[in-house]
Amino acid sequence: MTISRHVRSSSSFGGNPSQGAEFDAVGHLVEPDVDVYVTYTVKGCDNGPPGFGVDTWSVDIPSRSYHKDGSVTGDIMKQ
Repeated sequence: MTISRHVRSSSSFGGNPSQGAEFDAVGHLVEPDVDVYVTYTVKGCDNGPPGFGVDTWSVDIPSRSYHKDGSVTGDIMKQ
């Protein structure tokens, strides 16, 4: 199986698209009675200095109707 990844150096997920990034990938999902490969998207945004709890992240697995997001305890640094 070929695994493709697509990286974007900006993301509209955070407050400022130039401070965000995101990527698409394929992962192996194993659950009871499930053994499939799924496409997922991860997004992150550096919204400010470390320690203020303003950096954000998001994970989506569309085929499983799965979405989680929140603020980061720590720091996302876009470089």
